[in-house]
Amino acid sequence: VARASDERAGSGAGRPGVPEHAGRRFAWAAGWLLGLGGFVFWLLIPLPTSLQWVAVEHALPLLPREAAESLRPLAAQRTAESWRRLREQATRIEIRLHLSNGVAVTEAQYRLLDGAARRSFDQPRTAWSLIATRAEAARRVLASATLMIFLWVFAVIPPAITALLPLLLFPLLGIASLTRPAFPSYFTVAPQYGHHLIFLFMGTFMVSRAMTHWSLDQRIATNILHFFGGRPSLLMLGFILSAAFLSMWITNTAATATLAPTALAVLSRIDHPEKHRYRTGLLLSVAYAATVGGMATLVGTAPNAIYATFAATLAGHQVTFTEWLSFGLPFVLLFLPVVWQLQARRFIPPDLELPLRHSVERPGPMSRGEKQVAFVFALMVILWLSRRPVEAIHWPGWSAFAWGPLSLHWINDSGVAVLGGVLLFILPVELRRGVFTLDLR
Repeated sequence: VARASDERAGSGAGRPGVPEHAGRRFAWAAGWLLGLGGFVFWLLIPLPTSLQWVAVEHALPLLPREAAESLRPLAAQRTAESWRRLREQATRIEIRLHLSNGVAVTEAQYRLLDGAARRSFDQPRTAWSLIATRAEAARRVLASATLMIFLWVFAVIPPAITALLPLLLFPLLGIASLTRPAFPSYFTVAPQYGHHLIFLFMGTFMVSRAMTHWSLDQRIATNILHFFGGRPSLLMLGFILSAAFLSMWITNTAATATLAPTALAVLSRIDHPEKHRYRTGLLLSVAYAATVGGMATLVGTAPNAIYATFAATLAGHQVTFTEWLSFGLPFVLLFLPVVWQLQARRFIPPDLELPLRHSVERPGPMSRGEKQVAFVFALMVILWLSRRPVEAIHWPGWSAFAWGPLSLHWINDSGVAVLGGVLLFILPVELRRGVFTLDLR
């Protein structure tokens, strides 16, 4: 994997940075200014009449037949007076919506259902609340589309990444849920792209790629080695902890590939008749620790997500990041000392001496790219850990918060991963040369 030697290295595989170009900064600024301006414009202006009538047309098929037939003549007129009368009449119609598809029944029809069937319907509401909420959702879809169009036209971020924005904007703006049908649209965003766990891994792969490109993973590993690298057993422990920690957030293979060159560099400075024995044990320790560390988090390795998929499909339970962490982390804390002791007892010769820990070169100051990757990585971890309530500190979880048109309860762990991945493509390292924290080149 190509690594950036400095902030001017560009984002290609060892290619020099892109030459400075003033138009690039102008296009980037203009795209964001016009896109965000159009986004805010559609959210603040009075609801256009055309969107109101479109919402009516889409809401009528969900209503009971009698209610829909009584409102359809007024909807066909499309005048200010018919709108006023439609609103008055729809306010008097009490309905209950099915939780999965949004089909409505009247209160009289609801009372005829048995107990099991009643649990499939939402709380009572008026037909007007359905129409008004869908009209507001249509406005927010238009605002999101305006933002995306300007980002595409001015190539602010890669077009493929812009296409992922509905995974963030639709749940955030209360337009549609990410995974489960819900009022008002009963439309789920993630299935239009693929299974939502794919995006959980996609976001972590993006962070893993950015960490590798800006050598943040090597910085983490080297700092741990400088802390632990005094004796052969402590050096092995340092590699084990490094591999386990990295594997909690990136794939086991990537964690092993990251640490293997550093381990070989340290081993090359050892002069001992049984050097090969320690070499075997150290490299195996990295591989074993990466496998163990991947058990700690939901994104640590692919089988974890496969289990979460089966749990959601067969048991109807959505496994969250914090739930998996509370289950997997104790096993990791139990197995890592076992791996360390077994490997140390078998593969460390009694009289082995290590070179000074300072022989492993310590990285210099953090580059801007490293800082931005570290920020995004820390943000994702904090959001994953704080999404659900924590009773010990009386924290309700940020998914319970809402401010005006913004709602967070429809964003899950996959949404957090997509947020982190998109941020990597948005944050510039050197805008004049077109160098961003991550790109698709």
